[in-house]
Amino acid sequence: LPLASVAAVMAGLSLVLYRTRLAKSIRFQQYRVMGATKYIQQAFASFIICWALNEAVVLMGFINAFINGPHDAILPFLGVSLVLNLIMAPRLPG
Repeated sequence: LPLASVAAVMAGLSLVLYRTRLAKSIRFQQYRVMGATKYIQQAFASFIICWALNEAVVLMGFINAFINGPHDAILPFLGVSLVLNLIMAPRLPG
């Protein structure tokens, strides 16, 4: 259970970062003001941090399954991580 709560915190941090730095309305305004190249350079670091946090969710599930029991215990963590990565896939605004 503690690993599940750590995974939930990481998923929450990833969503907060995405919503505050990379949400569609924010991306559109930044893209319009800065241009494509400058926007991509600034957004890249935020995307990498979000993806690392999303990957940490499935790693917590892997550790939980490896230490505590059935190997299919990783599946909910994997599902959450995949959904987060699909939500946070980089797209140019417009």
